[in-house]
Amino acid sequence: MKQKIVAIIFLLCFSSIGFSKSASRDLQNRLSSFKSMQANFSQTVVSDSGKMLQKLTGEMAILRPGKFYWHVQKPMAQVIVTNGQQLWIYEPDLEQVTVRDLQESISQTPVYLLTHSHAYLKDNFNISYDKHYKDGNWFDLRPKQKSDLFGDIILGFYDDQLLQMQLDSPLGQHTIIRFTDVRINPKLDSIMFDFQAPAGVDVIDQTTGKS
Repeated sequence: MKQKIVAIIFLLCFSSIGFSKSASRDLQNRLSSFKSMQANFSQTVVSDSGKMLQKLTGEMAILRPGKFYWHVQKPMAQVIVTNGQQLWIYEPDLEQVTVRDLQESISQTPVYLLTHSHAYLKDNFNISYDKHYKDGNWFDLRPKQKSDLFGDIILGFYDDQLLQMQLDSPLGQHTIIRFTDVRINPKLDSIMFDFQAPAGVDVIDQTTGKS
């Protein structure tokens, strides 16, 4: 009987490992199917009880590998851009641009993972299917190292298009990002991802310690 129980546990573990590898490979194929993407987005933050705490709308673009553009239009404008090395955060109302080293800020911009190679995802996340949703194909990315800013990341695909992303925080809040008017593999100029501060705007460069 003891041997039978051990065998059953072994089979369950083996099945779970195979399942995770299948999910990881499936996600790789879906993300590798495009080199660039443009879309409009709506971003809502809700509490664990379901109460809406914040809603933002805007437009975004990615150019793989490593380039990312995120423009919040309402209710307050903000632009976040990276060329794969530096990260710019532009706040027009404050007339201020903050420049950061991307590697030091990457944990604060989890959406940026969409531009990464599959090797990065496998090294930093345990990837499995999320079966809580009836429609589409959903993936749960659980960080291998704990973060104070976010926990699981959930990606939702419909008809092989990424249409939703959810970021769960350790405090129980959920950030839900829905993509609309999605355009796959549009031609994007790389200059879009090298931010140029408008004239008269204060630049706080945290990569050099100078402003």
